[in-house]
Amino acid sequence: MRCSSSIHWAYQGRTMGVDSPFAVSATGVLSVTVRYHASLDSFFCVRLSCPVVALTHAVLDEYYIFESADSAVSLYTSARWNTDSLVPVERRDLFHIGAPLRYRRFSVSVLDSLLGEVKKYYH
Repeated sequence: MRCSSSIHWAYQGRTMGVDSPFAVSATGVLSVTVRYHASLDSFFCVRLSCPVVALTHAVLDEYYIFESADSAVSLYTSARWNTDSLVPVERRDLFHIGAPLRYRRFSVSVLDSLLGEVKKYYH
């Protein structure tokens, strides 16, 4: 993710930076916040969050994705351009991790294994 240029096709063509890296809270919620710049002085933020226990497995489509059960992934975006204030947009089944890098691809089984290791600590 740190080197990825996008986490979702809807935001392609904009420069992405990680505002808040992947982290699991004390209550077991995985989240990440990224910032997309349309220009040097124009941006909006996107945040994904989901309880770790709701994530079922990893898949690779155009992006690395964790799938969840029962639309457990919450999507938040900037309330308007150029603000860090986030508002809930929708709930979904897919937690986009990032676009694969041309020079380094992770195996989906590695992501599944890592997810399994993290889930051991949250019930």
